[in-house]
Amino acid sequence: MYRGVHIFTHDLHAGAAHSSHRRVIVRCMSNALAGKALADRAALALSIPVAQNLGVRLIDDDAPWLGATFEILHDASNGAGSAHASMLAAGMELAGYLALLPQLGEHEHAVTHSFSLDLSTAVAVGTRVRTSGTVDRRTRRLAFVAVTLSSNGAVAARAQLVKSIVPYQT
Repeated sequence: MYRGVHIFTHDLHAGAAHSSHRRVIVRCMSNALAGKALADRAALALSIPVAQNLGVRLIDDDAPWLGATFEILHDASNGAGSAHASMLAAGMELAGYLALLPQLGEHEHAVTHSFSLDLSTAVAVGTRVRTSGTVDRRTRRLAFVAVTLSSNGAVAARAQLVKSIVPYQT
């Protein structure tokens, strides 16, 4: 799905040797988050205490799905001069949610139920990081999201998230 359009593929020859024959079904989601509703939901995600404490800011206020940025402050350190892994994970989980926002309906929310993090290098205190996610797959009840965290132009961490789609409750 991209910007309110679900794309489903259906195997015409399920289990047969000719599984490459597929029919594409497109269904529009008229209630997909967009405009003010999407901006409000992104603002709500940024207002939670952990995001506030990290100083998370959107990369682009007009396109929150592009991800976020924040500086590794002393309070987010591991005591040895670099970022604590849990602080990086919190920023990356938020980026995964932001990436999914345009694919959520007005009455949908997404909660993380599986999170896998690979750290490839330490991120020094004082460094500004950038997090961005992509939705690999969205089903009716699940979303599979990949997130990267970059520091000084190089990937410092990767995460895989599985998010459950649940009713949005205000």
